[in-house]
Amino acid sequence: MTLKDDNYYKNLDKRTREYKDYISLKKAQEKVLKDEDSKINGLGDAIAKVTEVTGIAKVVKTISKDCGCDERHEKANSFLSIRTRAVKCIDDIEDFNYLKSFFSTKRSRINAIDQVRLIGIYNDVFGKNAMIPSCATCSARGFMKNVNKLKNYYNAVVKVMSKEDKDEI
Repeated sequence: MTLKDDNYYKNLDKRTREYKDYISLKKAQEKVLKDEDSKINGLGDAIAKVTEVTGIAKVVKTISKDCGCDERHEKANSFLSIRTRAVKCIDDIEDFNYLKSFFSTKRSRINAIDQVRLIGIYNDVFGKNAMIPSCATCSARGFMKNVNKLKNYYNAVVKVMSKEDKDEI
């Protein structure tokens, strides 16, 4: 598998299908990440939303420029996280194509090679350090939960990409 970085695509002819697919994928992933940022991900986001709605945040910002709210916000989110959110786009078009192929096939089992690849992509996209389960019965549920999160992210990107394609027509 050859990894292609952004420089490869910058030097690629802008009229090629490969370049257009890459740009479409990047735009869709950035939109999904932006949408993820607007959702409540943890305790800090919930507190920030309440202070914004009640007007407390506006008052504090007029009184002081840096009250430390951002640091407390991040600490509260890390202390009590409601859900795992994507932190990074899928960098490699081959990983995206792999997910497309993988999720298009209904499976009752996932072999070891696919497990390694899926966990690698999951860790990259979500900024985690998940590992392949060593005990099939103990960790299968956690592994599948991670695969389903990856599938939801992939489906959101595909949905945005297909919507953008319809908008262009």
